[in-house]
Amino acid sequence: RAGWLDPALSPLLLWQIPTRLGFSPAALAPVARISQAKCPVLLGYGGVDPTVSPEGIRALFLAGPTPTTLWSLQKAGHEDLYRFDPAAYRAKIGEFLGETLGAPATEREP
Repeated sequence: RAGWLDPALSPLLLWQIPTRLGFSPAALAPVARISQAKCPVLLGYGGVDPTVSPEGIRALFLAGPTPTTLWSLQKAGHEDLYRFDPAAYRAKIGEFLGETLGAPATEREP
């Protein structure tokens, strides 16, 4: 975020993306694209995220396919869910994978 310069800098930076990176900024529209997912989705959200607002994560969640799960760590930021609480992170990912993929082969009944 560029503060008061944001209105002037954002259009200039966005204009360069197709030439420098080879794709359109419109391709980075998660709310518009998430409904195209063909699998269950787990959204992890940090409650003090400076990048994604509570309204933004809610819009992403509501636009998601069925099932979409929203998991929030209220004191975590944008990229530190694991660093904030490694045990809770591992448990949530394990739970999500167990629910969506089933039990590991070693735990399945014959």
